Amino acid sequence: MRVGVAALWLAVLISVLPVTSGAQTAVEYYWWKAAERAEGGDLAGAREDLQRAAGYATDPDTAFAIQGKLVDVDTALAFREYARSLRESTQVSEAAAVEEHATRYARASFGGGDGYLGFNPAEVLKLYATHLRSVGSAGEAARIDELSERYERIQAEHFRRLQQRQR
Repeated sequence: MRVGVAALWLAVLISVLPVTSGAQTAVEYYWWKAAERAEGGDLAGAREDLQRAAGYATDPDTAFAIQGKLVDVDTALAFREYARSLRESTQVSEAAAVEEHATRYARASFGGGDGYLGFNPAEVLKLYATHLRSVGSAGEAARIDELSERYERIQAEHFRRLQQRQR
């Protein structure tokens, strides 16, 4: 693991934490573990650690940071699922494009990327939901639609908070 990326995750979390208490120590531990796992490609494990961290979050800024990373993990996992589903339905060129999106998104979200995606993740999620409906998975499509909406809400809140800090 590249310590720099995990340290960056921890620095972001610590920047939103109030004075350290026992509860924040658990938040920091699980945040660090999630960063390590995500960087290593274990997104399911990172999700578990972030959920544990959320259980210890006592202030709104920390809870928001954790929820944002949970959306990143869920989005990256959905992109992987979408690519796999396309490949299974023999849509190989579409699967390759989604795999490229998944790689870019993971780099941007979990370290190593420049932050430029070149696509709108919410739109890719919407395409995945449409694909799921076309193969008869309405329940999964609804889950992905909800994830797309969560992604957009998190991005809007990030933007609002950035504007607020600049004032």
